[in-house]
Amino acid sequence: MKTIILSAVATILFSIVNLSAANTQKVYSNIEKTEIGCVKEFITYDEAISKAISKSVYHYDANGNMQKKVSYVWDSKTGWEAVNKYDYVYNNSGNVDYLTYTEWDNNMSSWSSKIEQFIHVYDNQGGLLVVKHIKIDNNGEFMAQK
Repeated sequence: MKTIILSAVATILFSIVNLSAANTQKVYSNIEKTEIGCVKEFITYDEAISKAISKSVYHYDANGNMQKKVSYVWDSKTGWEAVNKYDYVYNNSGNVDYLTYTEWDNNMSSWSSKIEQFIHVYDNQGGLLVVKHIKIDNNGEFMAQK
């Protein structure tokens, strides 16, 4: 009986050690404060292969409101490549008025002309009523609404 219990405990301990050893990714951060807000940068690095994996950069205004989030992936030949970004706009009450999601277009080497916008609608007391999702082209052409 003692052998079975000791075997079970040993198996569990080895499993835990193997799980923690399998996660070789570390997240490094940097925060740069300025008079107009701050920029927070988080880089995921895989120590097993000595390679950066991804980077997220968050821009905040002086009031602590997120203005933008940009995501990148690492390419060993070209460096950081943009993936997508979120731009936030706030109303006079300090609530999110809308946010815009845009993906990076590798063929054009610029942000895509097609964007998704999430419009937040509030009641008179500032309670969120609904979030409208629309897709538009940067030339102003309406594409879809949900």
